[in-house]
Amino acid sequence: MSERRKHLRIHTIADIEILAGGKTTKGVITNISASGLGIIITAPIQIGERVEISFNLAKESKFTGIKGTVVRADHISDQFYYFLGVNFQSIKEDKKAELNRFVLDKKIEHYGIKMKD
Repeated sequence: MSERRKHLRIHTIADIEILAGGKTTKGVITNISASGLGIIITAPIQIGERVEISFNLAKESKFTGIKGTVVRADHISDQFYYFLGVNFQSIKEDKKAELNRFVLDKKIEHYGIKMKD
């Protein structure tokens, strides 16, 4: 399988709200990058469907009204859960940079890399 991702991705857990088809569903982010994220939810959403998402990564990191497209939708067997892959379609450059910083900081923290002052 070839790697298609353009941005560094990390595993994380955060609450998210997804607006799709006029209905809001709550879910959990499982991974994130500057170009998209993975989500577990309880309502099916189809590949190709446009969604609007809102989430917080930290107290100061609020992301609201980000538009995206579902590019992966898997039913988790024997469960009432679905895994979605969402690519961001419209995200402001400052928010994309904020996501990149968050992901990089978490990767550095994970590997215990000491940054020089």
